[in-house]
Parts: sequence; structure tokens; C-alpha cells
Amino acid sequence: MIVCAAAALGAGVPCVPELIAQAQAAWSKRDAALTVDRLSEALVLARKQAPLRIRAALAADQIHGLGVYVPAKGGVLKGRRLQLYVEIENYGAEQIDDHARVRLELSGAFSVEEAGGKKVLGNKTLGEQVYETRAPVGIAYLGADLDLGEDFAPGIYHVEVKVKDLVTSKAAVQDVVFVVR
Repeated sequence: MIVCAAAALGAGVPCVPELIAQAQAAWSKRDAALTVDRLSEALVLARKQAPLRIRAALAADQIHGLGVYVPAKGGVLKGRRLQLYVEIENYGAEQIDDHARVRLELSGAFSVEEAGGKKVLGNKTLGEQVYETRAPVGIAYLGADLDLGEDFAPGIYHVEVKVKDLVTSKAAVQDVVFVVR
């Protein structure tokens, strides 16, 4: 049984269950192209309802693009430079004519491990990413390159990474551990 919102049905817009049913029918006929098309359409609609999610957040030695990075081995930084790689999914986009604008903000709450717990060091806005796209993939990455300077003595640090979708106001948080030697 397929259940769709009345507004979607009235507008002739297929809903997620209907698209999945169409994908299953296409797959039973071995029509892989149509199957992928319908599943992609269903995913775009489902992402609008899903919470913003951080898929990966880590200290990296190199960042080249979405999913293309070299993790810092054991979270150990090379010198006092933190390259933070954050991969997210399910963000929103503002429709502008034939394309969409994505607006994401990255911030972090820094702390250091000390005997007896963590010592809070403070919060920092790490940047904003705004771009326009015609491909509604729903997955993006943010990179932040931070020179920690001498303020970060050798030790184990945490940055509670927060990504805020400035279009939908959704937010997601994840802890990243890194080591300064």
C-alpha cells in the first residue's frame, strides 16, 4: 500500500513509496537505468525529511575532495596544523531558477584532556561554505585548515565539530580527537 501526502498527490508529484515501487518494477524488468533514476528521485525527497548527519569527521594530513583525503595516522598532527575533514549528508538547498544554493557553517568547541577530565578551551567559527549546484547529490564535505600556533601544547585535544545548514537550520555535531606532539 502506497501512502503519500495529499498535497504531493494533488500536485502530481510522486512520493518516496511510489518512487520505490516504480524502482522495484523497473528492477524486475532488469531496467537498471530506470531503477537508478527512481531511487535517486526518492533519495532526494527522503533527504529533505532526514536529519543533517555527519558521515565522517577527522583530522587529515591531506584533503583533495569529497571522500578523497589522507587521515592523520592516529589523529597525530604534522606540526601545529589541523586539517579538519567533515563529510555531511541531508542538507537543504535554496532553489534559484534552474539550480540550487547550499549554505553550510562549520564551527568547533575545543578542549584538551587533562588529569581528571577535559579543560574547555573555547569555541571558534571555522568557516562557511556557500555554493551553487545543479546536481542534488545531498552529500558534501567541508575542510578547515587551522594553524594552531604555540597555544596548543603537546597533548590530546578534542574539537566538537558542529555543522549548521543555514538553509534548513538543521545541525549535526561530532567529536574529533587529535594529538599535538
